[in-house]
Amino acid sequence: GFSATTGVQSDLESTRYALYSFRHLGKEVPQAEKIGDFVRSLAGSNGLFSSRKGDGSDIRSTVAAVEILDILGQLGRPDVQNVLSKLKSYIAERILEDGESKHFVFDPESKNEIAENYYGVYLAKKVGLELTEPKKFASYVVTFQNFDKSSNGFGGFFTSSARNLVTPESSAHAAISLHLLGGSIPEVERYLIHYALRTKTSLKESTFSHLSIAHTAAFRKSYAPIIRYHVDGERTVVDQIMEGLVVTPIIKVPMLDGLVSNGAFKIQVKSSDGWESDLVFDVNSLIYVSKKEYDSSNKLGDVKFTYKFRSFVYPLGEIAFPVEDDKRVSYGVTLEERATFGGRNLDSGEKVIPGTEFEFGLTFETRSNPSFFSGDFTLDFKVVDSSGVVHHTSTQEGSQTTRPISLSYTLTGTDFTSGDVSFVFEVRNSKGVHTVHKTVYFLEQQMVASNIEYEKSRVRLGDSLTVSMQPASLKDLHTIEPFSAAHASKRSFFMDLSSPEGKVYLSVPSENDGSSKYTFKTQVPATLDFAGVSVISFRFVSSSSESVKLQAFDVSSNELFEDPSTLQFNVVTELHLSNVKEQPSTVEFTYGTQIPFKFQIQDVLSGSFVSIGEKSKVELVLKSGEGSSQFTSVRKEIGTIKGFYEAVLEIDVNTVQGAGVIAIVASNPDGQDLPIYVEGQKIAVGYRVNIGGEIKIDSNTYSTSSNDAPKTAFVVTFSISCNGKSLDNARLVGSVFSQNGAQSSPVVLHGKELVKVPVAAGSSSVYSFSFTLPHDKAASGNYKIDFIREVDLARAQATKESEVKPLLSVSVSHKQVSESGLWVRMEFLLVLGLLASLVFVSNQKKLFHQKSA
Repeated sequence: GFSATTGVQSDLESTRYALYSFRHLGKEVPQAEKIGDFVRSLAGSNGLFSSRKGDGSDIRSTVAAVEILDILGQLGRPDVQNVLSKLKSYIAERILEDGESKHFVFDPESKNEIAENYYGVYLAKKVGLELTEPKKFASYVVTFQNFDKSSNGFGGFFTSSARNLVTPESSAHAAISLHLLGGSIPEVERYLIHYALRTKTSLKESTFSHLSIAHTAAFRKSYAPIIRYHVDGERTVVDQIMEGLVVTPIIKVPMLDGLVSNGAFKIQVKSSDGWESDLVFDVNSLIYVSKKEYDSSNKLGDVKFTYKFRSFVYPLGEIAFPVEDDKRVSYGVTLEERATFGGRNLDSGEKVIPGTEFEFGLTFETRSNPSFFSGDFTLDFKVVDSSGVVHHTSTQEGSQTTRPISLSYTLTGTDFTSGDVSFVFEVRNSKGVHTVHKTVYFLEQQMVASNIEYEKSRVRLGDSLTVSMQPASLKDLHTIEPFSAAHASKRSFFMDLSSPEGKVYLSVPSENDGSSKYTFKTQVPATLDFAGVSVISFRFVSSSSESVKLQAFDVSSNELFEDPSTLQFNVVTELHLSNVKEQPSTVEFTYGTQIPFKFQIQDVLSGSFVSIGEKSKVELVLKSGEGSSQFTSVRKEIGTIKGFYEAVLEIDVNTVQGAGVIAIVASNPDGQDLPIYVEGQKIAVGYRVNIGGEIKIDSNTYSTSSNDAPKTAFVVTFSISCNGKSLDNARLVGSVFSQNGAQSSPVVLHGKELVKVPVAAGSSSVYSFSFTLPHDKAASGNYKIDFIREVDLARAQATKESEVKPLLSVSVSHKQVSESGLWVRMEFLLVLGLLASLVFVSNQKKLFHQKSA
């Protein structure tokens, strides 16, 4: 086996990491049989393994042992199968079913439940134990995910059901478990990736974060090969290959994080006409290059290149996927073009309008024939609008062409949709189209939605909603021309439902029955987005996915709507809590306490259970005080999982002390509050609480006691706790006062009082505060430092309180630095010592004199 360091006993964990290294380096594992002997020697009678000789067996070491034997390819050995049979019986007895979930329990006292369950899922896969109802196992894993968007661990997984610690390792264990259980949960994976991508504070954390991402469905979709074709090592072909060119396929493989694959893939390519080659990785350019060139001579027409990517990534296994790249071997095209309106030549890129005239001249080329305009081909000329509708087609036979090709077109009519107008030149032979060339202009056309109709102005969640409209072009301010019904099926329109302030939360595609009208049908979703007023608007979506907003036109007055937001409907709701699983069960709470919430929200008018939606939110809001002095000191957004709203509200040190109310507040996309009532009663939700608890401080103080320093420094470090719980992330400011008996006055530096100076919060819940004064200003005596929470200052300002009490105070007893000190400066003594070697300084006075508060 392998050991963590030289000179110590081998262990399974170190051996596993060593084998990982060999695998990732692509090297054979040396002395594999001896390593296997070492691992098998650690097996116990119950199928569990110990980490090293002399240790007791445990489930974590067993996972390491099975993984090592798997890497070595020794799981199929008869002696190993005998051990795995015992292990299978052992883990089968450790499955616990709890309602809608199942999970493994090996140590009931474990504080890392997510890891324990991962061990069971992994071993079940390896020993052939079928996990019936895998969705129940997955359901258990998902309950550990942190859906609190306001926390640093959002998207990661907690180590235990106590939900107090999220780590990259526990998140990796969860991701691997879900991967082994099969299936993909997009929302869970999206949040997990969000967490993993920003968790890179150490190499170890980065490793676990990578494992998390690697076990999601998104990882396999993250490879986005960029395929190009080089000509003579210089030019690059993207879309069409000119006939006669000899090209070399090249590939770059970016991944999820934007980095480029480092040659881990084996890539083969084969064309539809029988050519094939391997691609090799070039370490200098970080691209894969084909060993063979592709000769396009006499191959006019479509050609498909199929690339097969293969790589082995432990512990994922083989990653293999094909990528198809369709190309055309074509003529090269030289196009001369001119656009005019009213006799004026339009500049390239200038917008065009109906009445614009276009003229085009074309010549072709191949590698063997650099310029020609006649031959065995047919040229099709098409004019296509932004919806993909073809408005004009003409044909010219190359065999009958005796002069350079010249084409013209005048843009007329109002049936063109706004956006790109494409002039397409297609060349075909008996086998089909082999050359396509296109030039594009932008048509500026005012589009409107007319004859807008909808049935109801007041609806409920879950109701059906049908809206219709007739799109048209606006010829002038009072005249419209509806688009032709003949092209209606080829055009795409959307109805957008948005908040009064314009935040779109639902887009509904159009339906068409062959007429010039379009219908939009939807069911009002049971989300908070739709509670209240929704504004209706329309847009056209081009064939290239560009959107153009349609203005609303009132056919009764033949004018545009002055206020388009009047096209609206109102969704009436009455929202109540329902199926409350967790809520405050007492009134008294101390700092450091966590209060869990779990509930559903139901609209009693429609009977629907209501989810958050895309633009709305639900928050826990802690309001302190009463009446006019009430102040919001905590806001925490709530997430949902499986139809339930879940959150843990922590009473942290920044919470205002005293009586208060915890409210559940919902807000729509525009930030307006939506009332939520208690279950069964039309009474606003509110939990009365009293926040208290003695906050204790453990402090150390320092002040300069030697005039060797240029100034006197005061330093205070401290930690705070309540009922034995450390209180982190306190947002504090400090104010410094000098005390003279019962009197105290602010310390002044550079003409400014040292008040409300930010306190630094370091690691391990330690806070620090420091300041310096000239020696002659730092008189002997006591200095008091009052620490005030920022939330108390904000509350005092909001409620117009004149006095803010400090959260805690620390005193520093200081003795002014003596002006006599040494008779010469320390640096002068050092110089004398270096020059004469006569002065030896045995002990230098300490710069700081430490005291304990």
